[in-house]
Amino acid sequence: MNEPIQHRTTAGVSLPLAVVQAVPRTTAQRWVHSIVFWAPVWLTMIVLAQIAMLGLGPALAKRRGLAASEQELAQRLEREQNEQAQLQHWQHAQNDPIYLERERRLLRTGEEPQTSK
Repeated sequence: MNEPIQHRTTAGVSLPLAVVQAVPRTTAQRWVHSIVFWAPVWLTMIVLAQIAMLGLGPALAKRRGLAASEQELAQRLEREQNEQAQLQHWQHAQNDPIYLERERRLLRTGEEPQTSK
């Protein structure tokens, strides 16, 4: 069994084939081989776990907080727009000569001016 095995090619040339014998691995070598073989999988899982725990979790919490702030801000904006519309209405009335004359007449007679809402 020590003599090399001959292999004939299509050209009729006989070439020796190398005989490879399996060397039994020790337990430590098998562990190292398994770790190196599965390292890309474990590293990817670790990176995804870090993204999920350190990036996604706080981002979702911030999103919930911003949603609550958005509702509060929308209510505040609506109140401010209503107040702005009322102030513009009063400014328009104060610039209207007919309205000013009616108020002056009411003040002379002593009656309370009526304001429209």
